[in-house]
Order: sequence, then structure tokens, then C-alpha cells
Amino acid sequence: MTEQEARRRAEEQRAAHRVPVGWRATAAQQRWIELPHGPPGEPAPVRDLLAWVVRFAEGIVWAELAVSDATGEVVRVERSR
Repeated sequence: MTEQEARRRAEEQRAAHRVPVGWRATAAQQRWIELPHGPPGEPAPVRDLLAWVVRFAEGIVWAELAVSDATGEVVRVERSR
């Protein structure tokens, strides 16, 4: 997947992950991320996954959507506090 494809996938899925319409994509970076492989909130082994991390921001607040390089699916969402 290219950076442009990752940005497009993140744009398509932003509403489903409650990223406000007014926020713009400010960065996209391909990196390895760790994802827990088990029930949420419980200790679990992690797996490494190659993903594009696309950051949406408005001022100092942001949300990052991690898009799987293999499937194009959003696999993790992180937000500023």
C-alpha cells in the first residue's frame, strides 16, 4: 500500500472512528506497531503489524488511525488527551 492509498483509507473510515470532519490529515508514516492478541483489558501476547499511521489534527488535539498495510483496515485508534 502506498502513502496515498493509506491516507484515502483513513479518510474513508474516519467517521466510523469519530474523527471530526474539520480535522485534516497532517501526517502519514509507515511503521511497525504492536497489537494485543486477546480479549480487551486482559494481559495478552502482542503481534507486530506493518501499518500506516495517519494523524488527523485540529490545533493541539489529534487522532491517529493505524491502517494495516496488508488489508487497509483500521486496526488501532489513538487520541490526544
